[in-house]
Amino acid sequence: MTFLMYFVIFFVVFMVVKGVLNLFKGQKMDRITVIGGLVLALIYSIILSIVKG
Repeated sequence: MTFLMYFVIFFVVFMVVKGVLNLFKGQKMDRITVIGGLVLALIYSIILSIVKG
């Protein structure tokens, strides 16, 4: 898999998990959550790309 695939997978999984948790809490998704998800997905995809080669 490529860097872009890892990035998209991690971001989608993060947003789904965060969306479900926010649904139970009754909160809405804010911009900080989306930016945090992008940063986390970027970090994870860079690490996986380096490790997997």
